[in-house]
Amino acid sequence: MADRYTSLLQTAYTSFGNSAVTYPASGKDAQAVMSAAQKTKVGNLVSGAQSSLSTTLKSCGECISKATSGAYASKDAFEGDAQKDLRLLDSQIKALSDLFASFEREDTAWIKKGATLSWDSRKQAVDAQHKVNAQLLASIKDIRTHVDGDIQTAASQWGGSAPTPSPQPQPAPQPGGSDVDIEDQREALMDAALDGAPFVAVDPALKSAA
Repeated sequence: MADRYTSLLQTAYTSFGNSAVTYPASGKDAQAVMSAAQKTKVGNLVSGAQSSLSTTLKSCGECISKATSGAYASKDAFEGDAQKDLRLLDSQIKALSDLFASFEREDTAWIKKGATLSWDSRKQAVDAQHKVNAQLLASIKDIRTHVDGDIQTAASQWGGSAPTPSPQPQPAPQPGGSDVDIEDQREALMDAALDGAPFVAVDPALKSAA
């Protein structure tokens, strides 16, 4: 679980790199539409060493793994860490969206460098790269949905709280409202019979125990 989300992210990022649009589409002079500087910025946000989508998703996986293995002291502690990770993840997804949007000025300037005859083809190349960018963003949002679902599942199946002990049954009160030694009563009855007593009072408790 701890590496599941980072693996999904790496797959999406690799696909993003492999789908990079070049201009012209073929030939020895073809160059990537996305500049090296733009690519570096995206890479730093997706899989940089610190404060990146990769590190946050790893933290999400570790958080859920701890919850399912019973490593958290309480459900509240788990949910607190999980929500903190989700807020950071949302912030980074927004940062990536804003980063792609910030490339528009550079992309427009690159289109304008072309002569009149190549204007449309350059615009088509930029539009194609924008679709590739959007696909990466959509894939990361989908991973985020999976993270949220796994957090909710872990919370709903939480087993860290101790069950409430069942109340112990209380002994039934003796008839007549007082405690009676049944054995003493039985021995007294037998002694009276041996002595020839014609009448012996029998305690109700002895009758119920017969």
